[in-house]
Amino acid sequence: MPFTVELARSAPDDVAARAVGVTKGDLTGDGVDWEFLRAQGFEGKKGEVRALPGSEGGAVFAVGLGPADEVDAGVLCHAAGALARAAKKLPS
Repeated sequence: MPFTVELARSAPDDVAARAVGVTKGDLTGDGVDWEFLRAQGFEGKKGEVRALPGSEGGAVFAVGLGPADEVDAGVLCHAAGALARAAKKLPS
């Protein structure tokens, strides 16, 4: 089965999971339990991935991107690989 990625401003209703890119030290934004992530030691380091229950039943993956000023195509490629490994058992 081929792996595909679709970028969207909001997640369709039928997805099993969604991912949120997080730069190091910027644990803010809607739809993620940031306090839980902090308690787990999540910092947003490059390649760091944590799964959380989503507010509507699906999973949410926080994917670390490292320092904001270092995010480039290579970092995003690394993050996509880390996410794919973490989410490989989900159907979509």
